[in-house]
Amino acid sequence: ESLLVDGDHLIVSPGGETAVAAVDKTTGEVVWRSPGVGEPASYVSPIIAEYRGLRMIFTISQKCLIAVNADTGDLLWRFEHYTERYVANCVTPIYHDGHVFVTGGYGKGSVLLEIRVKGQKATIEPVWQTEDLDNRHGGVILLNGYLYGASHFSNKGKWVCLDWKTGEVQFSTRAIG
Repeated sequence: ESLLVDGDHLIVSPGGETAVAAVDKTTGEVVWRSPGVGEPASYVSPIIAEYRGLRMIFTISQKCLIAVNADTGDLLWRFEHYTERYVANCVTPIYHDGHVFVTGGYGKGSVLLEIRVKGQKATIEPVWQTEDLDNRHGGVILLNGYLYGASHFSNKGKWVCLDWKTGEVQFSTRAIG
């Protein structure tokens, strides 16, 4: 995990009893702590986004993607995304235009979630899921409406391009790697 700088705060994901915390970047004093989700932290760096007036921090615990209010630490939602075979969530989520993308290796695959905001609360709804891109390490990028990344188990290590809105495979290839 790399720390996230948010103004005067450093955002960390210790896991356990506190899923996410904000500390004053000058003094180290705790500003807020989110409730835990009953799991250790993963290997993911938190990201921040604002949608419909709600600032949210996204990170991944050992078994789920979580979102907390960036100003208060209130837990907004959690979405389980892991495989029983090996619990290793290592890929930072991607936020874009009211949606968040998460992927995991060992055949788990990818999912795009739509975020629905009402005041200071938020919920999510899956838009699409696929096993064609199950990135375990190294990350995925979003470029011009398409997700690019290396699959791990499901697609036998091929490089894959998915349409952001639909999750449909645009191409997959072994040509590079």
